[in-house]
Amino acid sequence: MKHDSFPFTNKHPELIKPEMYLAEIIKALKGIILAGLQDGYSKESYLIKNHVNYLKKIESANNPEGYICYTAKKLLPNEESYYEKIAKIRAKYPFNPDLAFRIIKVYDLYKHIPKETKEAPPRRKLTEDEAEDVLDELLGNKL
Repeated sequence: MKHDSFPFTNKHPELIKPEMYLAEIIKALKGIILAGLQDGYSKESYLIKNHVNYLKKIESANNPEGYICYTAKKLLPNEESYYEKIAKIRAKYPFNPDLAFRIIKVYDLYKHIPKETKEAPPRRKLTEDEAEDVLDELLGNKL
């Protein structure tokens, strides 16, 4: 199947300033969620829940920019992985080019994050009280 006519046309992501990647990725993730909901995906579907989860992780990260860089490295460890993911998206959504376009846009943004910034985000250290609260929450203890 030839994809020359596929409607993805974001050919200038390098024009996005590095400090704008975070805002652009958040905007693109929200676009995927909205397009999915408009296309009939339920709020409980994997597509919607997965992208909402990405947004929540970005918003709750101590270093959101570091988190998106880490995510970029994890999702796209090399050039081939980008093209493999794009091919899968095109195959999965051939009858919904708008949704495919929006998903590809996120991968395109991740692909163009400068390589030298793709490092793991620093971990936030918890105080002893915070750690105990998290443990209680994980164990279902409501003290």
